[in-house]
Amino acid sequence: MLAVLAMLAMASCNNQDKQAEALYREAETLFEQKDYNAAKIMIDSIKTACPKAFDTRKKAIGLMQRVELAEQQRSVAYLDSLASVWQQAFDEIKGRYLYRKNPEYQDKGTFIVPSQDLARNNNRTMLVASTDEDGVMRLTSVLVGRPIDHHVLKVTLRADGTFAETRRSDLYYTSTHLGVVTEKAEFEVGRTDGGLVDFILANQGKPLTIECQGSRTATRQLTKQEKDAIASVHQLANVLANLHTIAQQRTEAENKINFIKARMSESSGAVKALDAR
Repeated sequence: MLAVLAMLAMASCNNQDKQAEALYREAETLFEQKDYNAAKIMIDSIKTACPKAFDTRKKAIGLMQRVELAEQQRSVAYLDSLASVWQQAFDEIKGRYLYRKNPEYQDKGTFIVPSQDLARNNNRTMLVASTDEDGVMRLTSVLVGRPIDHHVLKVTLRADGTFAETRRSDLYYTSTHLGVVTEKAEFEVGRTDGGLVDFILANQGKPLTIECQGSRTATRQLTKQEKDAIASVHQLANVLANLHTIAQQRTEAENKINFIKARMSESSGAVKALDAR
């Protein structure tokens, strides 16, 4: 009885070996055709369908590493081509902006339109749009005159009264020059701007009223120059944000490539060690 069971087990193993080899060859073909997802599915099926085909399963591990490596290398090539497109878009428009960076306290520089350069707008109340090098856009409400400690902005469409309102600013500061007080409240787009930028862009050609809300409310009309600056900086921020995201994704892909190569090197070293015994 034991002899019969042993023969059946051996036959089962032989069948699994043949099936595993067939699956492995199919996975290799898919790999060569650059159908990496299908190749991985086929490799995974070897373990499921042929759990006792140990030699083939060991080979399949190496093939899986090659597939994963090729996937990441393809990702890097794609990201490089994508980065080239966005870099060209940046190069085409960067001349429209001023770049400012103080190395003493800034890790990243800031872009603004020339008309909103504060050095050229002393003692002027205005809404300034800026973006950093990573595409994080901000609005800075500059209010000159009697301080009102404003931390909230509200922009209203005069035609129908619809509006957008910021959250409370978490970056507020004041300065005094020749007896004139300037207060600034900053709002980060997507975090504290409350959809203000999107609202302004959607109604760019229409009369808009802006309120600076604090101990009292200071109201004025949003100028065409301010609306145009917001639209222009928003365009730049989109380009920079895409470049930043692509750079992050490329770094992740490179890290995965290095990790896979290290695993492949370890596996190769382990095989050589076994062969040397």
